Amino acid sequence: MSTLDPTLETPVVGEAATGDRALPVVGVLTTSDHKVLGKLLIGGSLLGLLTVAVLGVLLGIERVDGDDVLLDAGDLTQLFAAYRVGLVEAVVLPLLLGVSLFAV
Repeated sequence: MSTLDPTLETPVVGEAATGDRALPVVGVLTTSDHKVLGKLLIGGSLLGLLTVAVLGVLLGIERVDGDDVLLDAGDLTQLFAAYRVGLVEAVVLPLLLGVSLFAV
């Protein structure tokens, strides 16, 4: 059969090539469907947003609380950099890529 044959049956997501049922997670992670990949990237971006938001809250508490030390002074520079880079690398880029893949 060729790839242009319209009678070709499409496999169900989560079904292995041998015909037995695999875990649905395996089917989702090994898919080539652009909509599923877009949803995965958007979900990963939201997880990255949650992580960066926790880091932002910790840094905000450290800024407001001037007397007590919540975070080590040597780590603050790295945490500020991780916060800014994390917003771009873990949130914005996967979100834009996921939306563009989903929309195609």
